[in-house]
Amino acid sequence: MKIYESLSDLGREKKGVRLAAGFFDGVHRGHQAIVRRVIRKALRRGEKPWIMTFDIHPLKLLQPQAAPPLLTSTAHRIRLLESYGVQNCVILPFTRAIAELEPETFILRLVQAVRNLRGMVVGRNWTFGKNGAGGTGLLKKLGARHGFDVEIVRPVRWQGGIISSTRIRRAVSAGRIAEAAAMLGRAFSVAGTVVSGRGIGRRLGIPTANVALHNEVAPADGVYAVRAAVDGRLYNGVANIGIRPTFLHAPRLSHDKDAKQQTVLEVHLFDMCAGLVGKDIEVFFIRRLRAERRFPAPEALQRQIARDIMTAKKYF
Repeated sequence: MKIYESLSDLGREKKGVRLAAGFFDGVHRGHQAIVRRVIRKALRRGEKPWIMTFDIHPLKLLQPQAAPPLLTSTAHRIRLLESYGVQNCVILPFTRAIAELEPETFILRLVQAVRNLRGMVVGRNWTFGKNGAGGTGLLKKLGARHGFDVEIVRPVRWQGGIISSTRIRRAVSAGRIAEAAAMLGRAFSVAGTVVSGRGIGRRLGIPTANVALHNEVAPADGVYAVRAAVDGRLYNGVANIGIRPTFLHAPRLSHDKDAKQQTVLEVHLFDMCAGLVGKDIEVFFIRRLRAERRFPAPEALQRQIARDIMTAKKYF
């Protein structure tokens, strides 16, 4: 994928540019509709389709306490967009200078930088400019003034409501991953890096990979049947996410002094056990098997994990 970090870079495009704008957290079915539309229309008109997004959610800068936890990190978001056919993306650093631009000034800066701008595609709720004062109505007026057309993509609905990143966050956080998958159009996944753990799984005879998450939203505590992508290959497995209550008072390594307070994602892959530390991994949550609970002894937990593995293998 071609990635730019400024509008001036995008302005070098010789072909006409058709631009889809949005934050695209989660790249859900509503976002996918926007992506499909900008690609189809651009190709039909001999233009080049581009995605324009920000590197951080605007509220992270403007109202950190009100900023939503993100379904996807920037890198994860870009990989997902690429999987839906996006080949060109401009990721603008969101700064206070941008935040202070009046809507008309924001669009003027855009058309001055991207002189071959032919059209924009946005969702119904997309806003721009200071305090989000610019909406789709103003965008159409400004498009007519500056010589580009504007298409508003209608929201995608599911079970009587509009699909949104907020709705998906709520489903994921409650452990309703089937609902999240229906709105995402794919299994909910988290991206992360495998790090060294406390060796608890290995001592139980069930080695696990400890995943340091890149995104900010994770499923409700519990045990899940999962698939994991490692080095371009998919592996089936089981995962536990939670505080590991059976081992809350177990001896810890010195660098792990805060482990008792941390939520941990541990993944056991059926066909891969070693050599994962340091690798990036994407874990897809397929089915919730049970809630996390405390066992009276490690041996009881070991027996339950064996049952979880059998349940997941039967499911797969």
